[in-house]
Amino acid sequence: TTAGCTASSGSADYIQNNTSVQTANFAIQSANTGNVTALLRAISSQSANLLQLNDASNNQLLAVTPTGNMLIQPSTNSTTAFRLLNANGTSNLIVGDTSNARVAIAQPTATYTLDVGGDINSTTAIRVGGTIICQAGGCTPGAGSGDYIQNSTSLQTANFAIQSAANTSVVAIIRGASGQSADLLRLIAGDSGTQVLTVAANGATTFKNDSDSTTAFQIQNVAGNNLIVASTTDSTVTITGLLGSGAGLTSLNASNLSSGTVADARLSSNVALLNGSGPQTFSGNNKFTGTFLHQNASDSTTAFQAQNAAGNNYLLVNTSGATVSVGNTGIASTIQIGNTTGAVAQTLNIGNNAIASSTNTIVLGSTIGTSPVTLQAGTSGVLVKPANSTTAFQIQNSSSVSLFTADTTNMTITLGSASATPVILVLGNKNTAGDPTCTNGGIYYNSSSTLLRGCVNGAWNTIAGTNVVTTVPTTNLFDGRKIKLRAGSSPYEYTTLTYDATYAKWVSDEWLAFRGEGQGGEVGGWITLASAASSDHDWWWFPYRAFYNAGLRLQARTNALTSKAFFAAGTRGADVSGTVGSVDTTNRTAEVGDYNANDRFSNSGWTTLNSSVTTRDFMSLRGLYASGEPFGSPAPTLFEGSTIWARWVSP
Repeated sequence: TTAGCTASSGSADYIQNNTSVQTANFAIQSANTGNVTALLRAISSQSANLLQLNDASNNQLLAVTPTGNMLIQPSTNSTTAFRLLNANGTSNLIVGDTSNARVAIAQPTATYTLDVGGDINSTTAIRVGGTIICQAGGCTPGAGSGDYIQNSTSLQTANFAIQSAANTSVVAIIRGASGQSADLLRLIAGDSGTQVLTVAANGATTFKNDSDSTTAFQIQNVAGNNLIVASTTDSTVTITGLLGSGAGLTSLNASNLSSGTVADARLSSNVALLNGSGPQTFSGNNKFTGTFLHQNASDSTTAFQAQNAAGNNYLLVNTSGATVSVGNTGIASTIQIGNTTGAVAQTLNIGNNAIASSTNTIVLGSTIGTSPVTLQAGTSGVLVKPANSTTAFQIQNSSSVSLFTADTTNMTITLGSASATPVILVLGNKNTAGDPTCTNGGIYYNSSSTLLRGCVNGAWNTIAGTNVVTTVPTTNLFDGRKIKLRAGSSPYEYTTLTYDATYAKWVSDEWLAFRGEGQGGEVGGWITLASAASSDHDWWWFPYRAFYNAGLRLQARTNALTSKAFFAAGTRGADVSGTVGSVDTTNRTAEVGDYNANDRFSNSGWTTLNSSVTTRDFMSLRGLYASGEPFGSPAPTLFEGSTIWARWVSP
């Protein structure tokens, strides 16, 4: 109806909007994550509770008033009537115990009215019965309080009497702070303020009466009989059985203590005692002969010390940590083992263990920063001589990665191991021209010539490194230096040159430029083999202009077998444009052969072709043939075979 929906008798399909008790249950899940899941809002001037939870007997268990006040009242008292837990339900933050009227914080149960499992922090003060007992500056008694003695250096009016809580515990301990300089204990007379007893930080004890007395200090037995009496009135100390000059000492064979046996307590402080509690100081030069044993009653970090005049330790034996320390902070120290002028063998054994698996570690110097360590020896050097092992000597980095391993079993030395960051062996670097003294097997790097050099059979040889140049070097010249000359324009011409210190020139490798076989009966001047009566020959073109312009000159050498004939090498050039020059018989090598001999083998030696040779892009060397007594009289002639070799040299 327009007034609303009224549930029929026995209906449980919904909860009605009224104040009567209904039998129902409801479970709600939020329809939108951005909206409040459930909202109870008071009407204007609300007076009744916003929310109320009752038990089956209609007893109010929880109520939220219109102003937000909350009341929690269980119907039955319990030690866990109210609990506030963490998200996991594993830690109790607050537990209300209505059975005993107690509250536990950070623990499951409470033994006291407020029982906290942890520290309590107050930004102002802590009160007991309304009285401040502790505040930010410390725990201070309230005005007129005399219930306890403060932790303070100010004078307080108080008395205390203490009985031991356990017969096995010390009743009272007064202990100085680290570096204590003030007294540990003072007893002060009330009227005069005289310090009648002081115990200094080092245990030194002083008794001083407020007024002189014949019994200023006494030690008695259990019967009250005096054993020692100190009189400050007449400055005497009386000991039972010992009075004045010692006439009552029956066990002392002495005359007024001038001789005989004296008790330890009567000895001079300059006399050392075998069982002295120490420290006993020996200020003179002392010598102990025979076997000497120093053994502490209990282990100590300062069991044995040797100090300088300033009290700095030069030798410290720690029997607790089994260590011996030499020197002190800021003091340069030296351990001298053996000091003799004789040629004797001296041995230092560190960790000479009988068990093979024992580990010995020697740390020389500081492992912090750039602290260096120096091993110094005489002219015989430092010898490392382990037992044969595949890892007899190793150098590792801080991550235990091997840099160097000496294998004395297989006589090998290995640098590092295979990885993306291998160990680099950097050789000695000579930064000037020339080689050092050659020692067979030696290698080094010459940064002046950018060559890796090795000494083999008493001579230096280039192992690697040929630097590319565009001009022929005239400095840093030494025998065997190699370069690669780049000539012309791209695509460039290349040739490898080696410096010959004896010849004082750069020299390239030689190549075969011509070979020929032929015969003929001509008499007269120079002609090419192509013009001979019978000939078989080959020649090859090679780049010329680029190397010539780069400063090189062409040399040729002929070898020939002749019979009453002469042989020489001439030139013929050509350009890439197609122009070909004629054979130049003027610019030729020295002739070989003999007009008066048969089967004559000759070698011309290297001849530099003169500068009048026409410069062409390419060049070939041609065989030249001549016969007759100097090219005049007719004679039987025969040219049998020849080769022409070429090379480049510097001027």
